[in-house]
Amino acid sequence: MNNQSHNLLILGSMDEFVELVELARNRGYRTIVVDGYADGPAKRYADAKYDIPITDAKALAEVCKRERVDGIITAYSDILFQCLCRLSDLTGIPSYCPSAGMNFLRDKTLMKKMFEDLSIPTPQSFVVSSKDESFPVVNYPCVIKPVAGYGSRGVFVVEDEAQARARVVEAECVSSQGKAIMEEYNPDYEFNMIAWVADGAVHAVSIADREKSSEVSWEVPHVSRIVYPSRLQDSVREEALAIVQRVSAYVGLRNGPICMQFFWSAKRGLQVCEIAGRVFGYEHELLFYSSGLRVEDLLLDTVYDKKSLRCRLEDHDIDSFSRCCCGLYFHGREAVIGSMDGAVAAIGNAGDSVCESFMYYREGERVGHGFGEKPYVARIYLCAENYDSLDHSTFDLYRSFDVCDENGKSIVYHNELPSYE
Repeated sequence: MNNQSHNLLILGSMDEFVELVELARNRGYRTIVVDGYADGPAKRYADAKYDIPITDAKALAEVCKRERVDGIITAYSDILFQCLCRLSDLTGIPSYCPSAGMNFLRDKTLMKKMFEDLSIPTPQSFVVSSKDESFPVVNYPCVIKPVAGYGSRGVFVVEDEAQARARVVEAECVSSQGKAIMEEYNPDYEFNMIAWVADGAVHAVSIADREKSSEVSWEVPHVSRIVYPSRLQDSVREEALAIVQRVSAYVGLRNGPICMQFFWSAKRGLQVCEIAGRVFGYEHELLFYSSGLRVEDLLLDTVYDKKSLRCRLEDHDIDSFSRCCCGLYFHGREAVIGSMDGAVAAIGNAGDSVCESFMYYREGERVGHGFGEKPYVARIYLCAENYDSLDHSTFDLYRSFDVCDENGKSIVYHNELPSYE
């Protein structure tokens, strides 16, 4: 396809947007990449770039006018999705979801109200404040998290009310609304589901196993592996897809991505954790490796080619992925890195099972857990013909991968393989 008349604004310039910019240009679209990062990798490939904070909707609207923008795309972040909807309101350029509906996918108190209206099962939760004289009666352990936060920041597991009170203060500081949520803790199997809406109809793009490991007692277990496709998807697909269909209609999302994080066990059934109007970050590569489907094609089709979008989604079958793939996440303690030799050797010994590997720090740099920093030192993508081979390669890397501090002590969190019996 070649259509030089289209001027596409892309909100976001970090590494996950590079392929989107390149594919858009290959289709003949003129690309304008905008965010506050002057050195964002995707800006090097764009036809035009602007260093403007994504929250400055008026300045972005001026760019749209100046560049004659007729389409806007973003992905991978709740904040980017929110800014896209607000920019759409100012410019009249269509977005995936109206702002009124977006609020239900961004504010966790409104999301819980939506779940209640739609009779969607979800862990019991309450909005709490550090100023409250007493907290609701809940079963401990429970989770404390911000009402409107980002990623897993400000999310804690607590064992009693004294711990809860201390962590509520921290969650309030992270929340853009200064509020916190106390929520029932669910230890069941966890899943990420990517779905796509085309003309109001929801299509399942993928269901993945979201595996976790425990390291720090007061933190929620950290994500250690994401597996495509889920080996339990036959047990959850029908109910999960029906829920996403109801939510997309409720919020008015007729074309675009909608993703759901949820729990399931044979005993407890399905409980929804959250639903978002964006694609899960660092999972679109796994989707491509396992099935050949590109999220970037879906994003571009959503804006400019609805017919191709419908055909692409109808041809996609989540039961026919060609390979099993996973993303491994090696989290690290806050420390200065002294040696990466153990990591380099482990990746090298893994051989052809490694599709890609990303090291986020170098020797002499400090691993940080603050806002804008990466709490994991590495991300590794593996592919195999079956789950047994994937688990074997994963176990070898879990056992051998290591990063040490300046004193030779390991700073890598322990990762473990779960049982799917």
